[in-house]
Amino acid sequence: FNKAMKHTSTLLGKVRDLDVARKKLKKFRQERQNPPELAELDAHWRTARKQARYALLSWLDSKKYADFIATFAHFCQTVGKGTQEYRFEPGETPTPYQVRHVVPSVLLERFEHVRCFETLLETDKPMPEAILHLLRIECKYMRYSLEFAEHLLGQPGQELLALLKQLQEDLGELNDAAVSRSMLERLPASLDTASVKSYAETQYEVLDQMRDNLTNDLPGFLAIESRYKLAQAIARI
Repeated sequence: FNKAMKHTSTLLGKVRDLDVARKKLKKFRQERQNPPELAELDAHWRTARKQARYALLSWLDSKKYADFIATFAHFCQTVGKGTQEYRFEPGETPTPYQVRHVVPSVLLERFEHVRCFETLLETDKPMPEAILHLLRIECKYMRYSLEFAEHLLGQPGQELLALLKQLQEDLGELNDAAVSRSMLERLPASLDTASVKSYAETQYEVLDQMRDNLTNDLPGFLAIESRYKLAQAIARI
């Protein structure tokens, strides 16, 4: 199941990245009165998107994908499928398996994985984009874990989620700018024009701005007030 979902997400991601890149480019073109070189860049990305979309649709229309959907649906809809049965045996230590047993430690572990990045803010060097991408992933995992148990966490959990969403938004903007810049660096020489270089420069500016925002957003999410919220949310489970 994980292999099929990863393959699906990879194909979706290629289409999504091109959609985001073209949307950002469209806004820039409107601000600069549509330079013709940028129209050529958009046409290049539009062709790339068609190819990526064709690959995605080929997979979604395939028998392998249909078989995956059928078997995964059966798995999800069958009570107890894939679960381990826990029984207390006299003389043995009980195994933690209920939500109230395991979710508190899961949330704390997710928070730990985000918090360890704060040491990188304590240096004069900016976080490399690859590290920021890893932080974005850890924030996603933290958010998914919080949302899974949101109905149990009360107001403290909702407030913590709101702080995390702000952090994620900046990391998302930063990631989109990094992806666009990477795509610009792989363009054919025929598209290496002054207008395209000017657009590439704006992506560097976005990256710098998002890094500046991160120096406030990440400590804000990890502050003692947030840690109190996390503790209060966990105490409700």
